[in-house]
Formats: sequence, C-alpha cells, structure tokens
Amino acid sequence: MQNKVNRYLLVINIINIAFIAVFVFYRFRSEIHAQMDEWKLIPKQERFTELYLNDHVNLPKQVQKGEKITFSFVIHNLEGKNWAYPYAVFFMSQNGQISKIEEKTVTLADGEYKTIEESYTSDLDENKGGIYVALQQPQQEIHFLLNNNN
Repeated sequence: MQNKVNRYLLVINIINIAFIAVFVFYRFRSEIHAQMDEWKLIPKQERFTELYLNDHVNLPKQVQKGEKITFSFVIHNLEGKNWAYPYAVFFMSQNGQISKIEEKTVTLADGEYKTIEESYTSDLDENKGGIYVALQQPQQEIHFLLNNNN
C-alpha cells in the first residue's frame, strides 16, 4: 500500500514540475530566446549568393578557331539585402593567356536572380582553355573547359 502511495506522489510531483517548467518557459520565452541567441544557440538564416551555369550538361566541350559558342549563367541573390555584383567573363588558355569576354555589374534585390547570356568566338590557336565567370564580391568563380580543334 505504501508503495502505491509513493508512486502516486512521484507521478503528481513529476506532473507539477512539468507544469511549472512549461509555465516558466512560456512566461520567460522572449528572455530565454534572447539569452540563447546571445550564446549563439539559435540558428541564423544563412546569407549567400548562388552562381551557376545554365544547362551545364549541354555546354560546349570543343570549339574551333573562329567558331561562336553561347552559354548562360545565373546569379541568385540570397544575401538578405540588395546587392551589386561586379562580374567578369573571360576565356583563359592553358598557358594563361586571357581574352576578356565581358565585364559588368548587375544589381539584384534580395531573392532576385538574373540569367545572363554570353557568347564567345574563339580567336586563339591554343589547344585547351576554359570559360570563367568570376564574381568580385562575394568572391566566387565557375568555369567550364573547352578544347580548340584546329
């Protein structure tokens, strides 16, 4: 009999403690949240920029001197504010020779994205190289490689 009473009291005490804990957490939730945020225990939304090539599967893999190729890339602003993106598009040969294709700045609102169409006509005798798209701020770079079939 005493054992049943002890179990009953234990269950009542656990329920009371749980009720008090819920009440305290509810009553002081903003203070608790502020303290947890100060201790960096609350996750923050990550701020970043997406930069990628469109239709990457069908990008050209070979080019002949004088041949024009087209491609496009996307800049997607997820920085949490309006952002100006200075970018450069260039061809770099295997030996490091650079041919500038375009250099511009595009400004995007938070959440906005822009698809940028580009074209390049090969004018180098170099056998191999790559098309590069480089953001200056934030620093990011993407590229794809080409063979010159001369």
